[in-house]
Amino acid sequence: MNHSEPIFNIQEKAPLRFAGLLVALHALFTLTPLGTSEAISRLFILRPAEYVEGTGWLATGGHAFAHGSWGHVFTNAAMLVIFAIPTFRGVRAQAVRNGQGTRGEWPWMAIFFAGVIAGAFAQWAWWGVAGSMGWEDLARVSAVGASGGVSALFASAGWAIGGRGTMLKFGAAWAAINVLLVVFEPFLGMGIAWAAHIGGYVGGMLFAPLLVAANTSRFGE
Repeated sequence: MNHSEPIFNIQEKAPLRFAGLLVALHALFTLTPLGTSEAISRLFILRPAEYVEGTGWLATGGHAFAHGSWGHVFTNAAMLVIFAIPTFRGVRAQAVRNGQGTRGEWPWMAIFFAGVIAGAFAQWAWWGVAGSMGWEDLARVSAVGASGGVSALFASAGWAIGGRGTMLKFGAAWAAINVLLVVFEPFLGMGIAWAAHIGGYVGGMLFAPLLVAANTSRFGE
């Protein structure tokens, strides 16, 4: 019997399942728009700090589960899988070094949510600066998406692949990409939460050395 190789040889299923969850939630939110329920919008839409009331602070983590469009969610889902796989392998290697065997695989999620929350605070800081300078009407701005967490996984993937040097190179490339996104934002017709991207990457840089073994993975394996 002949066995053909799969087109996508992804052995680490956890990142793939989480990416699928993001897509499924977006499908749900297209049927039940976030704006139709104040309780739902407080949980899933990040707004400037001065407009946060009640349970709205939960959106510092919850905004990662909502996206603005199908393109937005598919881009984040794909990048999450790409960056989470080397991170996942680095986490496994760190677990083995710590005598935990194959256990301890959860830290890749800790890195993701550290990036989500760090990105939220970075976005709040930028909105505060922009509002004080009169650059933005804060009553009209908001942010959704898993980009902060994906940015953190980009940092941790760099650490897993090549240690501090690779992580810094990836960071420089990510900063350059975000500069281009800001420059071309008017032509793209969409808001870019670049501060959340940078804040998420910094969050990943801080957590990766604690949870991921360096020089233990690479893309495409």
